[in-house]
Amino acid sequence: MDGITILGAQGSRSENAFTTCIQVTQNTLIDAGNIMHALGEKASHINKIFFSHAHLDHIVDSAFLIDNSFANRTEPLYLYGLPQTIKALKTHIFN
Repeated sequence: MDGITILGAQGSRSENAFTTCIQVTQNTLIDAGNIMHALGEKASHINKIFFSHAHLDHIVDSAFLIDNSFANRTEPLYLYGLPQTIKALKTHIFN
């Protein structure tokens, strides 16, 4: 992979628009708005996600990634963000 890939850059989802997700390496994303649709089977290679903040359009596919790949993961999935972002994820999404 050469450079970054924009997997989504919209505030909402529609047929041809997807929420914020930027792939910076094969295994690393900034935000998680469009992992599953954009990456398909390759989504299981993601092992680091950096969250800019906890709005739904930036986090939504992190839960689907875990749900779809948990049983087959060989590496942990690391989630990074400001303390308030991680707290919101723990309280409201991964509870």
